[in-house]
Amino acid sequence: LKRLLVEMERFEEVRLDAIQIVSESPHLTILNGANQPDLLSARVAADLAYDKACMSGMGVVEVINCQGNPWVGQNAYQIAMRGTSCMIDWGNQIAIADPDDHEHPRLMEDSSNTEKPHHIFIICSKSSFQIDMGYSEIRSPKQIQTDWNEAIHHGVEVDPEIWKRLMEISSEVLVESTERSRLKGTGEQA
Repeated sequence: LKRLLVEMERFEEVRLDAIQIVSESPHLTILNGANQPDLLSARVAADLAYDKACMSGMGVVEVINCQGNPWVGQNAYQIAMRGTSCMIDWGNQIAIADPDDHEHPRLMEDSSNTEKPHHIFIICSKSSFQIDMGYSEIRSPKQIQTDWNEAIHHGVEVDPEIWKRLMEISSEVLVESTERSRLKGTGEQA
């Protein structure tokens, strides 16, 4: 939750239009993340890579000018849930998810401790990934699920200050439920 709070604070200054395509070909797109939150630029990149994979069997997107958020790998799972294999490389970590796994992504870390530039590199493919590049698994899909189940059944201790700030942020975006909003939703169409 501490990481979530940091990311939520950054979303106050988000400019989606700042993320721009630098170059593009049928299989490869390079995005300038414009130092926007990686949760946003990685989501845009994953969706682009997925679209390219659907059209031509493989899609590759690289995001430059980003920070390297540890949650970037979750996008691999989201893509796998759509029926496409996905590998995301950022910092010194890689996340791999395959539609046949039906679990969270496999997270691996480069044990060489070499400093890598901040970028996000996403490959989506209609075929499965097998990888052995000197990376060691740091969290298996089974471990991620076990940790999740443990948190659901036994709870997680949360710093009261972090919880307070998250509640403040949520109150700024929460829309009061009315009969009209229940019928039509919220936003411009309501």
